[in-house]
Amino acid sequence: MSIELTIKVWQRSLPASPKIVLLALADQAGRDGKCSPRLRDLAEKVGMSQHSVRTNLLQLESMGAVICERQAFRASTYRVVG
Repeated sequence: MSIELTIKVWQRSLPASPKIVLLALADQAGRDGKCSPRLRDLAEKVGMSQHSVRTNLLQLESMGAVICERQAFRASTYRVVG
């Protein structure tokens, strides 16, 4: 868990749904800001459907808050941008 990233996410001005998804990513991220959660696990953690999490991840990516490295047949790697 990266406390520094979590603090930065709390300080960001974001709508509630994207913020909770970003907080969940920051909670799992290493010092480099990267994590590779499965979509199903992330959805369960934040209490949203997988579709809602995917929509929020795309929104965060378009805002520049997250960089996604998509991989075939593997969980994507997300880097939380502080």
